[in-house]
Amino acid sequence: MEQLPDPEPIVIQQDIPSLKDVFADDFKLGTAVLVNEIEDANGPDAQLVKKHFNSLTAGNELKWDATEPQEGQFNFTRSDKIVDFAVQNGIAMRGHTLIWHSQTPNWVFYDENGNLASKELLFARMKRHIDNVIGRYKGKIYAWDVVNEVLEPGDKQPGGLRNSLWYKIAGEEFIEKAFEYAHEADPDAKLFINDYNTNIPDKRQDLHDLIKRLKDKGIPVDGVGHQTHIGIEYPQVQELDDMIQAFTDLNIEQQVTELDMSVYTNDNDAYESFPLELQIKQAKRYKEIFDVFKKHADQLTAVIFWGKDDLNTWLRTFPVDRNNWPLLFDERLQAKYAYWALVDPSKLPVEIQHTAAASSSASIDGKLEDAWSKASYVSIMNEGTAVARFKSLWDAHHLYLTVDVTDSSTNGNDAVEVFIDGNNGKTTAYEADDRRYTFRRSGANPGKPAAYKAVKLADGYRIEASIPVDAVSLNDKLGFDVRIVNKADSTLTKVSWNDRTNSQDTDTSKFGVLTMAEGPQLSKASEGTPIVDGTIDAIWSKGTVLSTDRWVQGTSGATAKVRTLWDAGRLYVLAEVSDKLLSKKSANVWEQDSVELFVDQNQAATAGYQADDGQYRINFDNEQSVNPGSLSGNLVSAVKHTANGYVVEASIKWNGTPPAAGDIIGFDVQVNNDEDGDGDRDSVAIWNDRSGLSYTNTSGFGLLKLAGK
Repeated sequence: MEQLPDPEPIVIQQDIPSLKDVFADDFKLGTAVLVNEIEDANGPDAQLVKKHFNSLTAGNELKWDATEPQEGQFNFTRSDKIVDFAVQNGIAMRGHTLIWHSQTPNWVFYDENGNLASKELLFARMKRHIDNVIGRYKGKIYAWDVVNEVLEPGDKQPGGLRNSLWYKIAGEEFIEKAFEYAHEADPDAKLFINDYNTNIPDKRQDLHDLIKRLKDKGIPVDGVGHQTHIGIEYPQVQELDDMIQAFTDLNIEQQVTELDMSVYTNDNDAYESFPLELQIKQAKRYKEIFDVFKKHADQLTAVIFWGKDDLNTWLRTFPVDRNNWPLLFDERLQAKYAYWALVDPSKLPVEIQHTAAASSSASIDGKLEDAWSKASYVSIMNEGTAVARFKSLWDAHHLYLTVDVTDSSTNGNDAVEVFIDGNNGKTTAYEADDRRYTFRRSGANPGKPAAYKAVKLADGYRIEASIPVDAVSLNDKLGFDVRIVNKADSTLTKVSWNDRTNSQDTDTSKFGVLTMAEGPQLSKASEGTPIVDGTIDAIWSKGTVLSTDRWVQGTSGATAKVRTLWDAGRLYVLAEVSDKLLSKKSANVWEQDSVELFVDQNQAATAGYQADDGQYRINFDNEQSVNPGSLSGNLVSAVKHTANGYVVEASIKWNGTPPAAGDIIGFDVQVNNDEDGDGDRDSVAIWNDRSGLSYTNTSGFGLLKLAGK
């Protein structure tokens, strides 16, 4: 067999900006490494660390199982190498982690007889461990993750605390002792509590409340660490903004401690190579996220990546074995588009963004009638700030567009420009089907060549337009872009939704894509207050009937006729379910015969649940399950069996500020059916959202208008 040549040696790019310098005025820029990556202090891996990062975290080498695998027998061989590397190269060193439910040897929690250790024994072991580990590196490690991942709301312990062996033995006191011992061992080190999913409102609040309790007791908590293991679509950037903002009242440091971005949205996909479209999408998302981090630079003292390159990442084996590309440098330590997004975004190719128009018509009067609620707003961003937002609707011969522009200084040249490529040809020169439309803030030429209305807003203006298009139908795609033209003093600026090179006047290749979509169904809830007892009161005759006639799973099975009412305190739902065989044989509540109600109170239509969103499940025996669990107290329900199924009557308390007459909320209702009683769910029928993701994503919900009396 012919011997293959050795691959070319890896050489890092020395002629590109250092990340630590780019963010020098904002926060430390760090990475986690394993000892094998820096053992050769002159190798390319070590060179990359030295060039780009000014904070270093040991991925595993300072955890309990590495430093004290057996009681009283400490091993600092590997951790010494990383700490010495950091010190010798002037890199600030973080300690990760002292107390964790994972990677802690089992002996820590048991006495010599094999019984759970007493609290006193556990604390003695904790103190000895902390004294030895912190004591060895006193003055060399500037910050410690004292406790890691002590929250797990699903464990249903008070305050959302994880039901770990630490907690079983010592309750919340183990957290207090850990911080006290750490402070005694090195009074100058910054002490952090570190956790994941701190963007989720319930967990974030639990963490906030825990830190406040500790600080009120005088426990020396200096900071909160947000792990920030995220995906290419979730969480939304605004959730990360909210995450940081939520802790500003505690007067503590904040750090992003374990940042990486999986390119996948589920555990099933796997790519052999990194698709260009995802490379650009990842880069843009990193840019948006770092815009948020820079916005909060007064709060954040460090942003640390969990790994330095795509070859050295835990995401290649977790949650499944597959390629993944979550970081700024590729497998050969070369800068990716994600790196350039943070350093010089002009080097990125234009991302082709996709959005959808909902099926409906609109009156061109500058007012947003109910039909516009079917479409979601799309933001037009400039350096992390939204300068405008738009919605789109369609019918067979028209594209309807409303654009709200934020611009407090009026100028005659202010305008919204719309570009349409009828066949989505993505050509570098205009074809016969390509059009440009200019809609001026002044309202000039309102019908040439498209009808539009310009309306003054408190902070800018609105353009509503009806644009003629050749016959379009469901799922057709148009090349599409929107450009905001603004004249301020003598400066003319142009900001585009998709083509940031502003070459749309002659080139359609960088237009985004607009798909003609079905859009959500819209119904109404009448005002009224029924008694929730499973009996169909006369007041329900006011309710408009909805049908769960769309299939998420299967093509036949149990369905329901559903009516809704509302009042100032609650939303009421009546579901008359047709189900020939009632079954809850499965231990999984979602596989039992049941009705699920989904509420997005502020109609945000987001990719993840926000604080006002809830999933409420009631099975045919009136057994409830609610997501998130913190909203369980909001649900009241009653169930009665009928000759051909069952009736569910439920009320859901408004979460936070209640909506009012005329408001539109996100809403859906689903029927789960184990058709043959074998414990498997055979069918899922729903009113609107066919995606099957309603339990985690509100963007596919239908719409419910709260009608007045």
